[in-house]
Amino acid sequence: MKCKKTISLLFSVLIAAGAMCGCSSNMSIQSKGVVSIDDAAVLQPNSSILTAELLEKAATNTVVTSEDHPRWTGFNLGYFDDLGDPGTTAKTVELSAEWGFNSARVCFKYDELFSRDMTQADMDAFYILDSMVAAAIENDMHLNLALYSLPGRNVIEAAADNDYISTAELDLFINEEQQALANKVLSIIAHRYKDVPNFNLSISPLYEPTNKNLSTGLPSPDYTWDDVAAYLGKAIDAIRTESPDRLIIYEASNANDQYVIIEESTPTKAVADEKGNVVIMYNFCQMPYVYACMTDTAGKHIDNMNSSMFIPEYPAYHYAMANSVWVGAPIVIDGFLPEGTVLDLYLARSFPDTTLDISVDGISMYREDLPEAEYTTSEHLGVYYPYATSEKHISITLTEDADKITISCLGDGGFDPSGILLTYPEEYAVERWYYAQPYDVYMGTEKSEGVLLKQNYSVMLAPNYHDKGRYITVHDDLTYTSDHIVEEASADTISAWSKAISDFDGNCVIRFERADFSGGIWSEMKEYYEDTLRSFEEYGFSWWSNDWWLMTEEYPHTKVVAECPTTQYAGYEYFNLEMLELFQKYQSEE
Repeated sequence: MKCKKTISLLFSVLIAAGAMCGCSSNMSIQSKGVVSIDDAAVLQPNSSILTAELLEKAATNTVVTSEDHPRWTGFNLGYFDDLGDPGTTAKTVELSAEWGFNSARVCFKYDELFSRDMTQADMDAFYILDSMVAAAIENDMHLNLALYSLPGRNVIEAAADNDYISTAELDLFINEEQQALANKVLSIIAHRYKDVPNFNLSISPLYEPTNKNLSTGLPSPDYTWDDVAAYLGKAIDAIRTESPDRLIIYEASNANDQYVIIEESTPTKAVADEKGNVVIMYNFCQMPYVYACMTDTAGKHIDNMNSSMFIPEYPAYHYAMANSVWVGAPIVIDGFLPEGTVLDLYLARSFPDTTLDISVDGISMYREDLPEAEYTTSEHLGVYYPYATSEKHISITLTEDADKITISCLGDGGFDPSGILLTYPEEYAVERWYYAQPYDVYMGTEKSEGVLLKQNYSVMLAPNYHDKGRYITVHDDLTYTSDHIVEEASADTISAWSKAISDFDGNCVIRFERADFSGGIWSEMKEYYEDTLRSFEEYGFSWWSNDWWLMTEEYPHTKVVAECPTTQYAGYEYFNLEMLELFQKYQSEE
């Protein structure tokens, strides 16, 4: 049983919850602490919090099923805070209702409630959960209880001490002993809240099941989407044994691409349809914008980390540069090419009978016969910026303004660039918002984390995996376009995503990611959210946003969002009221 860091705050939270839920504001909740898993208190909610009067009120609500429910809109409360932290209390449920949202999702780890071996339970943690359920009933809200860890599916994170090495159990879907323990977790939770109707409560038995290493970068066992679906059937049975009609909401895939989502979710949806009264949740994120700076490296201490880079713009367009050059297939760069510009060409590979030539306005500036070789390169900078330097490095400097640079092969072979860097004279520098990532600070490559305005003197051209983009135009704001877009994130791609998911499963809930993983510029983030929420409304999707953390002071959002507007609001010192008002425009009217 882990030590609760919030225990000193627990009882003031519970007293507030009791007052809010119709209990005496002078009452005190007696701490019961850690008890045996066989203690009767484990199966029954605290009657001073989840009172008989509240349960009677809940019983009068409209019957809700997977096929007949309101269009839910709201937040993932606290974005994975511990139970009792500022984002995951009864007060946050109450605020959600006060702001006009009809639902909320609270994510919590099973080992907040239980010891890892499932022999003990922490009743103080259960009381916090009781208070959130009570607040949902009092405020006519739907609360989704989402387990984002279970036995065999959990992580011990070390990042709190700037240590990025985690440990994990990841074999739930292929380990029957872990499944038995996980089913015990679900059975107890289902029994404890069996008298709360589906109008106010649903259970999500798992989080991101197809994220095989839970974003740790650790090695993970191999399992299939059929294994995921098979365990969903067992989890549903465990819940329904204790609460036969319980509405279940299941997140079938952690993928963001609509076609991958559909592929991974198809076996799960079949089980859900067979069991009945199950709503599938899908994860939305336009990766070319939100994850634009995600590193291309995975390992035991780095996965889903982002590289320190200039903050991407929205709409986001990633233009291609070809990954190979051969006879008759050069790379041509035109546009803004003033005197003093330095071109650095890095090679990944060269083939037999290759002569490399770099010409400026038709005049050869560099020529070399290359051997057959593979060159040592650095790691790719990122998924969307697969730029790398190399031990094979060629550099030229423009001695006058140029119209065109041509990088070509004159022999019968060819070569593969790993990156091209154009560095401009200082007088042409532009100022851009830059996000220095915490991981890079930890690794010593950045002095301090956060957003800052930074001078940019260069254009970084990265070869893509489709071998397209042979004609590149550089602009005087030090951006570039080419004859091919690799990926984009825009209103059009959001609409295409929504249509594909709607065609597959229109009766669903969408969980959407924060837009600040690569840092953000608020005016452009706002446009992205507007396009997203407008599309969800058009297709009638229920949704829960991960942005509670970003909207409130719980997360140092001014460190990651440039020009972020904040004000004192609702007891928070730094609150993005513009974000709340934008989400309120698209909340459900039911």
